[in-house]
Amino acid sequence: MLKQEEPLREIIFAELQKGPKSISALNSALNSGGVKVSRHYLSGYLKALQELGMLKENNIKPAIVYSISKDPRTDLYRAVGICARKLSSIESGNYALLILHSIFKRPILTSEIEKCGVDQPTRYFIVPDSEKAGILSRAHSLGVEARASDRMMEPENDLKNRDRIIDYLSSLILQAFNLDESHGKRFIQTKLDF
Repeated sequence: MLKQEEPLREIIFAELQKGPKSISALNSALNSGGVKVSRHYLSGYLKALQELGMLKENNIKPAIVYSISKDPRTDLYRAVGICARKLSSIESGNYALLILHSIFKRPILTSEIEKCGVDQPTRYFIVPDSEKAGILSRAHSLGVEARASDRMMEPENDLKNRDRIIDYLSSLILQAFNLDESHGKRFIQTKLDF
């Protein structure tokens, strides 16, 4: 029996870990496990997970078969790119920089913007070289591949509706990739006085 209190995404991933499944097979498995969801709703939900890069979609006539992507977290940049392009095709690089900066709470590398599939930003501040080594080591510790030639950028604060856009997109992306709020925050060691 499936646990109904788990998020639908986790239930789907548990089923797909057993092997690729069509929408019908997945719907049957969910319904027989006590998770009642319509086939139409499930189809849209699977398509959204596929667009976020979390699932792979194969068209095997007459069905569409879904399987788990190798590492959905690596597609965070792709998801940011999709969101940034939906906000503005002209300013997509600026929005991608703004979103990534808001999520990671650190300067963003040019190679990270490239992973988003958007143009390079035009409105940003360059981080001084004196701070570059510390930021590069922090990025490496988080698994970000950085090039020594990467520029480190922070967004300008003049984009319209910045706070509303960032709050909406940050929560959407954090939820989609099952990240908690502490993922990108700086950790400060605390001294205890005895």
